Amino acid sequence: MNQKLCRCARAREAIAGYQVHMISEAFACDLRSRGYAISTIGLYCRIVAHFGRWLWQRQVAPRQIRPPHVDGFLHHLLPRCHCDPPLVRDTSLCRAALHAFLDFLRRERLIPDPPTRAPRLRAAGRLLVEFDQHLDRVQGLSALTRRARKRRAREFLEAQFGRRRLQLRAIRLRHILRFVNARALTLKRTSLHALVLGLRSFLRFLEFSGRNRQGSAGAVPSPACPPPQRPLQVVDGGAAAVSQLGAPNHALMERSKTVLHLILLLCESTHETRLESPVPLMG
Repeated sequence: MNQKLCRCARAREAIAGYQVHMISEAFACDLRSRGYAISTIGLYCRIVAHFGRWLWQRQVAPRQIRPPHVDGFLHHLLPRCHCDPPLVRDTSLCRAALHAFLDFLRRERLIPDPPTRAPRLRAAGRLLVEFDQHLDRVQGLSALTRRARKRRAREFLEAQFGRRRLQLRAIRLRHILRFVNARALTLKRTSLHALVLGLRSFLRFLEFSGRNRQGSAGAVPSPACPPPQRPLQVVDGGAAAVSQLGAPNHALMERSKTVLHLILLLCESTHETRLESPVPLMG
C-alpha cells in the first residue's frame, strides 16, 4: 500500500514537473522572440524552475498560479531557502522574472487576467460623473465640450470646498462672483468666456438635480469686453498724433501734396513720362 502511494506521488511529481518544464520551454521561446539576451533567458528559466518546485510542494497547478503565490515565494521562501545551487536569491531579479512569467501565462490564456477595480471616487468625482452623463444624455454635447465643462466645474469645486465635504446648497452669489473675479485676473478673454459657460452649465445641472437653489446659474457674471483702442499715427519724424477715426489729418495731407508735386516735377524734367492733363491735387 505504501509503495503504491509512493508510486502515485512520484507520478504526480513527474507530471507536474513535465508541465512546468513544457511551460518553461515555451516561456524561454517567448523571451527569445522578444529580444532578451541568452544569459537573461537562462537566469529567468532557473528562477521559474525554482518557483515551479515550490508550487508543486504546495500542490498548486500551473493554471492556479496567481500573484499572491509570487508574493509568498519572494517574501517567505526566498529569504530562508536552502535549495541546492545554482540558486538566485536577488529579490528584485526574481520579481522581474516571475512578473514576466505571469505576463506570459496571461497572454497565453493559461491564467485569467487580474480583475480590474474601478477607482473609488470621492463625492466630487461622483458628482462630476453625473454631470458628464447629464451633458451627454440630456444636452447631447460632444465629448470635447463635456471634458472642458467638467474641468471648469472641478476648478470651481476645488476653489470652493477644497478637500472638505461638499455643501452645494450653501453656494451663494458672493462665492460665484469671487471665483469668477479671481480667475478673470489670469485668463484671456476666450478662456474666461469658456469658464463662464462651463460654470453656468454646472450650476444649471445642480438646479436641475435639486442640489442648489434656483437662479444661481443666472448669477454668473458675463465679463465685459474692453473698449476698442483708437489707432495711433506717427507723423513729422516721430511725433505721435492721436486722431479719431474719420477725422482729417491736415499736416499729413499737406505733406502728401508736397511729395506728389516733387514727383511730377522730376518726371517732367527727365522725360520719363508725359502727362496729358494736369493731375488734380488733393484738397
